Amino acid sequence: MEIERKWMVKGWPEKPLPLLFEYRMRQGYLSVTPTVRIREESRSGGDTDYILCFKSSGTLARKEIELSISEDKFRQLEDLIHLPLIPKIRRTYLLSDGSHLEVNHVDEGQKTEFWYAEIEFPTVEAALSWKPEDADLSAYLNDEVTGKPGQSMGAYWVQTRCTDTTDAGLKPQSADTKDAGPKPQSADTKDAGPEPQTTDTKDAEPKPQTADTEDSVYGKYKSALKFVMDSMTDRIRAYNDSFRSEKGEGIYEHLSARIKSEESMREKCRRKGLPETPDSALNVITDAIGIRIVTRFIDDIYAIIRHLKASSDLTVITEKDYIRNAKPNGYRSYHMILKAAVPYEDVRGNFPGEYYVEIQLRTIAMDMWASLEHQLKYKQNISNASMITSELKRCADELASCDVSMQTIRALINEGSAKEQ
Repeated sequence: MEIERKWMVKGWPEKPLPLLFEYRMRQGYLSVTPTVRIREESRSGGDTDYILCFKSSGTLARKEIELSISEDKFRQLEDLIHLPLIPKIRRTYLLSDGSHLEVNHVDEGQKTEFWYAEIEFPTVEAALSWKPEDADLSAYLNDEVTGKPGQSMGAYWVQTRCTDTTDAGLKPQSADTKDAGPKPQSADTKDAGPEPQTTDTKDAEPKPQTADTEDSVYGKYKSALKFVMDSMTDRIRAYNDSFRSEKGEGIYEHLSARIKSEESMREKCRRKGLPETPDSALNVITDAIGIRIVTRFIDDIYAIIRHLKASSDLTVITEKDYIRNAKPNGYRSYHMILKAAVPYEDVRGNFPGEYYVEIQLRTIAMDMWASLEHQLKYKQNISNASMITSELKRCADELASCDVSMQTIRALINEGSAKEQ
């Protein structure tokens, strides 16, 4: 699992830092969606390695597989790509906390040359809690682009190498070019790093309001919502991967997330008698970001809850346990409202800021029941509604009993396996 944050920077760091090593690299892409990349790495004073890399989609955290290949295989793949590879110089510095700061100079001498820096972290929690000022690098690392569309090396490859994006398995870019990579720079600004995108910033980091946010109920903070949502789902997926590595199975079956639509948020503001403003949407109302986790067993729900509560950058605001205390109609689920600390300004003017996240946790049986009950709730003119409500309550009780039984059976299976070992 690769967990890292990224910043656009200007040149090498001026602050004296211990230099661990320097690499000269060339890299190219067989595909950018998903990422399939080759890289030639020549360490200063050392050997040259050839790497084939695969990366999943994601922002803060992504699955990554790297395989060493022979020089001959590398040359064959380079010939298959048939496009000039991207040259890059990487210097790795040691920070006072033991972290490694990797600074990269891309396409040196070209009009599009730029620098970017990355720090890799062991966990999502560590990544989100790290602050540049802790390493006295707040002036240098002041333009974070973690999760920002168009700031990946794959996107830069498409923009600068691919006149025909059907080559090498690359997907054509849409007209808004939001994923088109860092923009080429004019000669008088070549040392300034890639220019910020202006054509479509709805998924980018918070910036002063532009045309796509000034009419939003979320205002200029709209762009931060996707980062917060992706960061939360990344951390839950990372926990699932860790659990699977240890136990041989994942801790959840399904994970879904959404940002409440403009229409839904405005309607909720009106229903609560609130002005349709960012303060109402992000400070008074707490479900702009919603995540649902569906598990197989009840115990898994409480394991995930314990994991989230142990995260130093998450604060539990409210929680309601409708599993142990079901609603009168039979509804069962676990609801949490969290505040997530993020390296972005929030609607209260705090930097770093905090954003609300609503999380619902259910078993498969609970989720199936809730889906059916939701249909009844919003269907009009149902002639036999009272009978259906009664049947749903009966089913809820039976499913609750089934959940407990399934939990017991799993415990017995695990107990038997432990004795055999």
